[in-house]
Amino acid sequence: MKMEEVSEKLGERGDTILAARFTTVARDALTHKAAQVNPMRLQNDAEKKIFQASEDHKTRKRLAAESALTKRPPTEDERFLIHDLYLEYSKYDDPKATKPADVEWMSDTKMSSIQIMQPQDRNIHDKV
Repeated sequence: MKMEEVSEKLGERGDTILAARFTTVARDALTHKAAQVNPMRLQNDAEKKIFQASEDHKTRKRLAAESALTKRPPTEDERFLIHDLYLEYSKYDDPKATKPADVEWMSDTKMSSIQIMQPQDRNIHDKV
């Protein structure tokens, strides 16, 4: 499903503001296992195009799940990237080191004073 904004100019399509995907599943009432869902009948080229895009998305999702870090270790390129990120941000580990002008140490951001405000007037239920 796709939702587009109404264009100010007549005859022009607006920008897509929402795109939704739906998954159809079924469970057997007795066994509580997956049940067969009736296949879709694709009647025109537009429906076939949408169905193919959904199948492609399903394949990409499955490949992403198979290569997730919870299932496989990082690749060599990912390891180099992680190491480079570590080296880039490790220069901020030492609080005595000089820091760039746009960096603030976390210890310097602590709140030094707190004022708790309580309302003096309450309603008939003795609530705010």
